[in-house]
Amino acid sequence: MTRFRTTAELAADAMRALRESRESSHEHFERLVKLGWINRQGEVTRLLGGEAEPEADSEPGQVALAQKKKKPRRR
Repeated sequence: MTRFRTTAELAADAMRALRESRESSHEHFERLVKLGWINRQGEVTRLLGGEAEPEADSEPGQVALAQKKKKPRRR
């Protein structure tokens, strides 16, 4: 039976992964924008359930996916 990891163990692993990342915070932000996950204001796009539109320079198909998933707003 596998024991559950403690919060401290999970946090240590997360911090280790962040230290070992070769991507700067700026590069990470730009990659998320390009993928259409966030816009340049840092708002989550509709693609992931937010209220912002993906940037025009996001990867092909991401804007179309976000528009396709757009749900009518309730009033």
